[in-house]
Amino acid sequence: MNFYKHYIGDFQRDTGHLSLTERGAYLALIHHYYATEMPLPKDHPSLCRVAGAFTKPERDAVKVAMGFFTMVDSGLMHNRIEAELHKAGEISTTNRDIALAREAQRRITKDRRTEHEPCTNRAPSVARTEHEQSTPQTPDTINTEEANASLSSATPTPPCPHIEIIELYAQHLPNLPQPKAELWSGARATALRQRWAWLLTAKKKTGERYAIDKSEGLDWFARFFAYVGESDFLTGRGGSWSCDLGWLVKSENFSKVVQGNYENQKAAA
Repeated sequence: MNFYKHYIGDFQRDTGHLSLTERGAYLALIHHYYATEMPLPKDHPSLCRVAGAFTKPERDAVKVAMGFFTMVDSGLMHNRIEAELHKAGEISTTNRDIALAREAQRRITKDRRTEHEPCTNRAPSVARTEHEQSTPQTPDTINTEEANASLSSATPTPPCPHIEIIELYAQHLPNLPQPKAELWSGARATALRQRWAWLLTAKKKTGERYAIDKSEGLDWFARFFAYVGESDFLTGRGGSWSCDLGWLVKSENFSKVVQGNYENQKAAA
């Protein structure tokens, strides 16, 4: 993430008691957090290296700045930064979906225009070749053949059971914000469909797939939501922010959860 909004009033309120060096250390750490979109290292020497702190006063300032972060198994987390990363991810996804929809509409318009145009500029009096007479090709038939080839080469997977996954989420995470099944559409539905496709096609290090059918896929999501429920950070027990289903199924967030970035330090130990 190369840009974030710096709320001066909030920053002044939260850091007014810090020295100039301590503020600088805190800014260096949050800038690294935004740039990498990952938790900070937990150990003081690594944080000093991140902040460029070499003198004793600078290293002491890093210790003070560590107090603004929450210790989890994967490193030092920051609720406000995670919320901003989530918001930026949602905007990026929305912009991408708009661009894809615009491109799809452009292709439809182009195909309709091509359908009504002559396939060649040859004069009507010029005879067609033997090959052209035996294998007539139009934009419609070409597109149909490409589509059929794509469909035949694709590996079929069970359709994403959105409603059943939403019900599993409600069962295991009743205290988190609950989506309305009848309003589950758009980018969130697309993201869940992609996570489902990954689950049915990705392989473990052993070569086995995570799930081979709908039943195993739903069992995996049940374990996944139970795992989320153990995280103080994701459930809001460690601060004012908590995740929801839309956040969990976004690609980057889903990967972080599966990799264990939000595990409680105590639970992991």
